[in-house]
Amino acid sequence: MIIRDDDLSYFTRPEELSRLYDGIWEYTPVHFSVIPYVYTRQRETPAAVAATKDNYWVGENKALVAFLKRKIKEGKAVIWQHGFTHRNYGTRFELERTDRRLIAEELRRGKEHLERTFGVKVDTLVAPHDRFSKGAVLAAEDVGFTTISRCYAPLPREIRWTSLRYLRSYARLVLFWLRRGRRWRYPRLLDFGGHTELFSYRIEELDTQKIEKIVSFIGSADGLLCLTAHYRTMSMRQRELLLLLLKRVGPSARGSRKAKAAPSV
Repeated sequence: MIIRDDDLSYFTRPEELSRLYDGIWEYTPVHFSVIPYVYTRQRETPAAVAATKDNYWVGENKALVAFLKRKIKEGKAVIWQHGFTHRNYGTRFELERTDRRLIAEELRRGKEHLERTFGVKVDTLVAPHDRFSKGAVLAAEDVGFTTISRCYAPLPREIRWTSLRYLRSYARLVLFWLRRGRRWRYPRLLDFGGHTELFSYRIEELDTQKIEKIVSFIGSADGLLCLTAHYRTMSMRQRELLLLLLKRVGPSARGSRKAKAAPSV
């Protein structure tokens, strides 16, 4: 079981993370998808904060960095990358833009900052709002990301007609979608040649009945369960659902600390 928490940034306070994840990351690490250089003129900035700049590097929050480095050392936290600034561009989300070269340069700057700040290799990318353009996927590969985590979406795709590995994985994804529909996520990592993909459920879309069905489905498929949360909007009810899942999944959740605490598998 993999827990993915999106939108951690310069504005995150360590006590917010402790309040939600104490009692959870003792069982399985939390994979924080971090905004490297958060844009301050939209909702990723807390309403009570008077930002004096358009952007802040996460590394400027020394207390957060020290806290997360301790958790990384304890095996309780893993760092992923969440876009670059999380800025919207008109009606497009950040990684829905199509300029491959520009996106690659921004992702590279963010990746280098995260790796330098936290002292770890960052090889998994999460797009803001889970939306990738074809160019953004290729840019991610250019920069060296080996895994993309997203929710369920067969399209848009950077179809590679000459890659048998890509076509096999894409066929599996489409056939799964046709059989199961959008409610279910493909239960394993899919290897598309230049990168692997991990598909995630959103915790706010689940209830106890859906959790029981997911656990049964994942078990029957001998698969991998990934859940996405957002620390800023996560309710106590959602935290209770995470704890319920940990109990239902059992030893396999505890084992995920050894199971490549990130899907750099």
